[in-house]
Amino acid sequence: MTINNMNSIVPSNLKNGDCIEIVACAKSISLSDVDDAVLQIEKHGFRSRVNPKNFDKHNIFSGTINQRIKILQDALDDDDIKAIFFARGGYGTIQIIDYLDFNHFTKNPKWLVGFSDITIILTYIKTHFNISTIHGPMPYNFKSTDEDALNNLFGLIQGNFQNIEAPFSKLNKLGSCKGVVI
Repeated sequence: MTINNMNSIVPSNLKNGDCIEIVACAKSISLSDVDDAVLQIEKHGFRSRVNPKNFDKHNIFSGTINQRIKILQDALDDDDIKAIFFARGGYGTIQIIDYLDFNHFTKNPKWLVGFSDITIILTYIKTHFNISTIHGPMPYNFKSTDEDALNNLFGLIQGNFQNIEAPFSKLNKLGSCKGVVI
């Protein structure tokens, strides 16, 4: 499968020892919510970083709007960070998207991984800058995520792309088509 079929910018592949930061920019988290993710990151040969400010709490969020902007902005701008795994979804990311500065990030893109509320960031990055992102499992859910899915995620950020196959269903309409998977 060609991941770059629309001339999108693909972040660099990660190598053993590269740093992955876990960022909470939406709903609040505790250290125990991401313990398993830290272990998985390190098991796969990477360094992990979790800013202690991620554990601040303001209402249901992981800090005030300004705190969440700063945590994510710092991770986006830090060249030592090669990928950002968003800790969890939950309403809150839409509050900060307009305040982020992607200038440095666009010159040094890194893998951004998440889903749910985080989709706003992933879609923004793809539509405004044509940089590939990963709609995938988040640290909060690593405990319940299938091991094959986690292995595929860590393989993907290292450049091991896999074909996507959809099994036959009686509801399928036979024929051929062409399109873009986002």
